[in-house]
Amino acid sequence: MKKAKIKVGLIIDEFFGAVGTAYGGYGFLARRHIAKYIPNSEIQIDVLLGRGKNRFTAEHYSVDEVNVYRLPKRSWFAKYWLKKQDYDIYLSIELVDDYVLKHESNPNKKLILWIQDPRPMYEWDEINTVKLFPETCYYNQRVYDLVHEWYLKNRIKFISQGYFLNQKAIDLYQLDNNVNIQYLPNPIDIDFDFDIHQYEKKI
Repeated sequence: MKKAKIKVGLIIDEFFGAVGTAYGGYGFLARRHIAKYIPNSEIQIDVLLGRGKNRFTAEHYSVDEVNVYRLPKRSWFAKYWLKKQDYDIYLSIELVDDYVLKHESNPNKKLILWIQDPRPMYEWDEINTVKLFPETCYYNQRVYDLVHEWYLKNRIKFISQGYFLNQKAIDLYQLDNNVNIQYLPNPIDIDFDFDIHQYEKKI
């Protein structure tokens, strides 16, 4: 019998320009690295962009041969759709929206949360002191409380692109100081055809 693929729901709010989403760093990481390089004969990646406009059905798109979905707008249908999809695990890049997880009714489902840029309120207080180039605050306590709730239920594995971010994540999600956060730096593209000896030096 052929082994079923591990089905991963990648929770992200942007996919680097696809389906009308923004061209942000999280979206670049999701589209150019995770969705491009991880899928294989054993792993399937579906991109979940949160809530859609259709009340009863999910919106489906195919981007770079990857399935991209927006969930039904009505809660019951969102829960039913996730139940039918039956993802083995969820993966999120710095979770910014709670729509998918709050509609996952199976208490055994777990999340890998990749820490990229956690911003506790003290970070925003400092950012807001800069008046010349103001930045829109996206602090969302509801999302952070949900992460904390899943953490208490042992439903989250934390990974981090940088050790210096760990304390911020601990503060933001109210984690224990001894929480296990595995180091996983962002991948980079390597040009194997680049020849340092042939490269014209710039002065």
